[in-house]
Amino acid sequence: MDRNIFVSDTLQQQFVRDGFVKIACAEPELMAQVLQEFQALTPADGFDPDTNPVNPLNVSSYHCTFLDTDRTYKQHVQDIIARYIFPRFDAVLNNYEMLVGNFYVKPPGKGRFQIHQNWPVLDHEHTTLTIWMPLQDTTAENGTLHVIPGSHKVVPDIASPLCRPFFADFEDSLIQKHLLPIDVGVGEAVIFCDSLIHWSPQNNSTTSRVAIQIETYPAGHTPSLYILNSATGQFDVYPTSKNFFVDHSIDAVLQPPPGLHTSRSTPNPNREITYKRFLELLVKGPAIRERLYNGEWKPEETYIASDASSNQFTAGRILRGVNRRLKKMFS
Repeated sequence: MDRNIFVSDTLQQQFVRDGFVKIACAEPELMAQVLQEFQALTPADGFDPDTNPVNPLNVSSYHCTFLDTDRTYKQHVQDIIARYIFPRFDAVLNNYEMLVGNFYVKPPGKGRFQIHQNWPVLDHEHTTLTIWMPLQDTTAENGTLHVIPGSHKVVPDIASPLCRPFFADFEDSLIQKHLLPIDVGVGEAVIFCDSLIHWSPQNNSTTSRVAIQIETYPAGHTPSLYILNSATGQFDVYPTSKNFFVDHSIDAVLQPPPGLHTSRSTPNPNREITYKRFLELLVKGPAIRERLYNGEWKPEETYIASDASSNQFTAGRILRGVNRRLKKMFS
């Protein structure tokens, strides 16, 4: 790690250990103003893509700004979050920049997320962050964020909508035994590592659950897309601008749009591991992260022979499962 992620040493230590922190960061008056701004927004899907399916690649039952088709709306969301919310973290984070902001809206009885890690925008040795901040108190009942503490940076995979996650064979065990709900009040935020395994259930309350999500990255780096190349089996890396996620939607993450050029390729590190090996890695997580942040760790260390069943994903196998994975991802 080239610098501390957090200004506070206490938050830094908690983050390295758990992969997330929860902080109070905004007064009720500010959150009321943001809620008022949110209520004036008019996305193409009306905050309910299940009822108004405007994006054929979005089969989710929750609204996400990035997945909407109205660019004017998407830009307005960036303006709201950049004006009211992100400056609150200048005194918390050590020189991080906002890449994109989203509203996530779960209508009543809808909105179950898949278990996932966030798509990377930098290489594994760097730490990108998500800020998650609800506009109402959130609990397990209305679909709050669930995380697996200490699951960050233990596997060097590249999360992608084209790839089966390394934990796909034991997702039920993760829900039953490992994913913990975080109750978050209005004015509080959870900041977590993008490699942290997380999930959220459907909203079982009678009102929509609304949350802000902000993708951030350390200043001085160029955020990129990692897209699997079916011909080479490697990931092609495409530098992007801050407007990319406003100008484009999910289709651009599956296939680079015209005008976007790759800067390099990187080997595909994605492999299956067993549930037993995952438990071992959770125990070894602190040592793995210490070596990673000191520049001493190598990706292959995760896959030493202690997990004989580990197999690298081939491009063909990944692509054969794309449609199934996409449907599961957004349902």
